[in-house]
Amino acid sequence: MEINADYVRGFADADGGFNGHIVSLHNADLVLLKRMGEFLEKLGIKYRIAYKRPKGHKICGVIQITGLRNLLLYADKIGFCMERKQNTLMERINYSCRKGRPYNLDDHDLYIRLKSEGATYREMASSLGLSPSTVDRREKRGVWPLDSDLESTIRRVVYKK
Repeated sequence: MEINADYVRGFADADGGFNGHIVSLHNADLVLLKRMGEFLEKLGIKYRIAYKRPKGHKICGVIQITGLRNLLLYADKIGFCMERKQNTLMERINYSCRKGRPYNLDDHDLYIRLKSEGATYREMASSLGLSPSTVDRREKRGVWPLDSDLESTIRRVVYKK
């Protein structure tokens, strides 16, 4: 059996769900989960497999996809067929792209413009409605500036541009 985006999408509709901001794909077939994980890696989606053993049952595996970058790639390249699950995925992604959040492109574009004009952290923070330490923290963590792949994926998935 070939693992492709359609297969993972159908599998996720049946055996997938959310735990907070984590997309989880559950199954007792650990070999199948490993093969799906390899497919996700080919798409650049990072994941982890967690194992649990419910009392009286055999070991079950869970593919967990976390982080905005990985959720964006999942939404862009795979997604869900079920409207309810796709809407939940987009709600989780949109939450991270709201005003004042690190992945809001309006804030990011303003940051890039202010940075190129030589603005201080205090000036940038004032214009963005953030504290200077938040601007500094986003730079140090590598959140700003966004790399071009993530920026274009956000524009395509969230802003439909």
